[in-house]
Amino acid sequence: MEHQEGERGTRTRVREADGQRLRSLALAALLLALTGIGVSVAAAARTAENAAARSRGAFKLAAMQAQANLGLEVQRDTDLLAGIAAFIQESPRYRPAEFRRWAADTRAVARYPELIAMAATESAPRPGTCPVTTLAGQPTAMRYATLAQHSICHGKGVVALSTQDPNIVDFGLSLGGIRFLGQSVAVYRTATPPATAAGRRRAFIGWATIAVDPATLLGEARRNLAGLGLALTTTIDRRLTFTSGTLAHNAVWRARLAGDLTETVTGTVQGSSIFADGSALAALAGGSVVSVLLALTLFLLGTGRARAMRIVADKTGELAFHALHDSLTGLANRVLVMDRIGHALARCGRGGPPVAVLFVDLDGFKNVNDTFGHSAGDELLRTVGARLDRLIRDTDTVGRIGGDEFVVVLEPDGGGPGPELVAARVLATLAQPVTLAGDIEVRLTASIGIAVGCNLDTEELLRDADLALYAAKRAGKSRYVVFEDAMQAAIADRLGLELDLGRALDHNQLYLVYQPTFRLDGLQVSAVEALVRWQHPTRGLVAPDVFIPIAEESGLILEIGRWVAAQACMQAAAWRSRGLEISIAVNISGRQLDEPGFVQDVRAILGSAGLEPAALTLEITETSLMRDPEQVAVRLHELRDLGVRIAIDDFGTGYSSLAYLRELPVDALKIDRSFVSGPASSGDSAALVNTLVALGRTLQIETLGEGIEDESQLQRLLDANCELGQGFLLARPAPAEQIEALLVGSAGTEPVDPNEDGIPTS
Repeated sequence: MEHQEGERGTRTRVREADGQRLRSLALAALLLALTGIGVSVAAAARTAENAAARSRGAFKLAAMQAQANLGLEVQRDTDLLAGIAAFIQESPRYRPAEFRRWAADTRAVARYPELIAMAATESAPRPGTCPVTTLAGQPTAMRYATLAQHSICHGKGVVALSTQDPNIVDFGLSLGGIRFLGQSVAVYRTATPPATAAGRRRAFIGWATIAVDPATLLGEARRNLAGLGLALTTTIDRRLTFTSGTLAHNAVWRARLAGDLTETVTGTVQGSSIFADGSALAALAGGSVVSVLLALTLFLLGTGRARAMRIVADKTGELAFHALHDSLTGLANRVLVMDRIGHALARCGRGGPPVAVLFVDLDGFKNVNDTFGHSAGDELLRTVGARLDRLIRDTDTVGRIGGDEFVVVLEPDGGGPGPELVAARVLATLAQPVTLAGDIEVRLTASIGIAVGCNLDTEELLRDADLALYAAKRAGKSRYVVFEDAMQAAIADRLGLELDLGRALDHNQLYLVYQPTFRLDGLQVSAVEALVRWQHPTRGLVAPDVFIPIAEESGLILEIGRWVAAQACMQAAAWRSRGLEISIAVNISGRQLDEPGFVQDVRAILGSAGLEPAALTLEITETSLMRDPEQVAVRLHELRDLGVRIAIDDFGTGYSSLAYLRELPVDALKIDRSFVSGPASSGDSAALVNTLVALGRTLQIETLGEGIEDESQLQRLLDANCELGQGFLLARPAPAEQIEALLVGSAGTEPVDPNEDGIPTS
């Protein structure tokens, strides 16, 4: 019994302790919530007050702008009034027609859109008589001439002003139900008003007056100041208040302008109440919610610490996973990949096996994104990541380090496959078609760079794999390449060449040579082809097959191509101006053909050089034609509409179909030199040349044989009835001066070699 009573007492004490702890936690949570809400109210009030201050500042700035605008408008009108006063002063005995003619000559109506009328009022000829007023201005102003004269005669308006007052007076006037804003000034015979009242009375001539439309004047002042209201009053008659915009606002700004004008600007400013500002309300609501949540969190932590710890552990693990893994594919990200490589290299340094890194890049991934959209590209990346993950062992690592670039880290244990075998498996796996959403089937390949090392740091090993990947790309893609030390020097050399090539145009290192094209039946020059050369300041003459691919890959070919075309067209125009009816051929890269403004560039170059379009032939490789046949066909038809000729260069190497060629506006086929320069005894080479020439004849297209270097090759083209030829046997590429000598001599002599020094061809 005593034991049971003891247990009940213990349970009671535990329940009381739990209740006391619960009440303490509840009180602490309540105090935390109230404190947080109080701080949130203070912060919201401060936010609202700051917003109200910014609103008041913005209104003040806008009001000052309106004041400045209106002041400038009034000053312009005052300048016009001064001009009228000067006219009266210089022509005190003017006739009305003279005043109106002067007003028309000043073009005041056109220059001052707010102007209604200008008036010149003479002094009364005798006491008790009416002064005469002459009006000029808008045609509608003439309707008020009688009313204005009547107002003056009855002591209203201008004549109410003293002849003794030398200052400009602003006034409001209502005539015929129309209200005007006016300015008037007394005019004296002297350049400056006399100092005494008696002197001013003796020198007084009359008044100069202008009347303006207040709505137009105020509208100009309110331009670009939406939300403001403007009011303008004069000290002479405050009942006449001119307004523009809505004046029912909660903020007012008054300013005294020059003369007798007072400007009133009204607008709306935000109040300092918390409920008047959305940011303050958001701060109050957010702070209150955060305070309540913090209080609730405190309460939950006190009552369920174990559960909270589990939640924290779960969230911490989730955050750690996301920090080290790619969010799209779930693979290791760059941070984790670099960490795994570092650990593998550390084990290698302690006697472990060397580490292999495979740098994998998808070929043609950009085309998938551009064609099917980024969602399809993301789905493809997830599929590739899953395939790579299934391919490797648990001890290895596969990660995505950005874009379509993946890295595989292999840690050989003596029994696993070598990196080349893994790379071959990767190529085979990724070559399998992928079916995306919407039954879109995609086939792609990959390029892989392999680097194996031990005594390297992480960045160096990954860099070596990247260099090997670059070599794989240059070698034609869809393959793997193992890093070699020579690659680093080659890449450095290529990067140096690319940097130098970017400066070559600015430093006049590029120049053109020209290789003639001959009609084979009479060996007469029919055209010349422009070829670009690079004279490097330290490397000497850089071969085109070295720097042209660099220009293609870097995009410099666009700038270089425009320069070559411009120089060639100017040279052709110069030759034709001297009576040498020669056409020019220029090589065009696929990158240039892809440019949206390429046709416009060609048109501008022809116009600048003064060369007729028919004298220009654009040579495009057959490989470039086949990259995007539909788009290329559109671009070639645009060029044909411009009037230039089109030739297909290196024909026979691009696998274009006969049906496709028939749809293109092509004028000439240049048979690739590999067919022309075949062995003389080769029946296959002769048959291919005959076939290609026959194809051109069928399509009614000229054919040109490239690379003629001996008599047997020339005879082969003659036997096939090829119309045109080009090569070292006939003429080497040479500067313009030597080519011009050849052009002059080719009219009735045998062709000569214009360049016996052997400038290399393209």
